[in-house]
Amino acid sequence: MTTNDQARSRNSRKRRALLASGLVLGVGVVITLAAWNDSVWGSSDFGTGENS
Repeated sequence: MTTNDQARSRNSRKRRALLASGLVLGVGVVITLAAWNDSVWGSSDFGTGENS
């Protein structure tokens, strides 16, 4: 393998690593934003167990 081929191989691996990490971060951001924007609301009544 020549020096030029090694440089191309190294650059290709770096490019793939950057794309993969960007994909992972992007999916993480989407999941986080979806969880934060969840519109399910609940309500409940709390008491001491005695009826007044």
